[in-house]
Amino acid sequence: MSSKYKIGDGQYAHFVTFTVVNWIDVFTRDEYRTIIIDSLNYGIKHKGLLVHAYCIMTNHVHLIISANDANVNLAFIVRDIKKFTSYKLLDTIRHNRFESKKEWMLGCLNEQEVKMRATNVVNSGRMVIIPLNLAMLF
Repeated sequence: MSSKYKIGDGQYAHFVTFTVVNWIDVFTRDEYRTIIIDSLNYGIKHKGLLVHAYCIMTNHVHLIISANDANVNLAFIVRDIKKFTSYKLLDTIRHNRFESKKEWMLGCLNEQEVKMRATNVVNSGRMVIIPLNLAMLF
């Protein structure tokens, strides 16, 4: 995660935005959006993630998330979701024979730089985290 924004107490709801490196419109196809949803569902089922709301845009994802108890580290859940999702997205793009923009997308995502920085496809440098009081929202 960037040094500017940190996840605090995981039991509080946080507004989080993940952006795709170079703002590439990756989430225009169902199979790529499904990867995000599957990752979130895995986090819900196995890691203690609570997703209060989400919105998948073409090149970024907005989430309102928290942890289901005080012993769950929300930052670790976010890290794991970003890591799995980014590798899965790259692999799916690479092997999608119907992807007309494959070479361009992979070139823009610059796999080597992405892997070296360990931020992968979902760029943590642009991640915005804002703690929320859900009582104010609902």
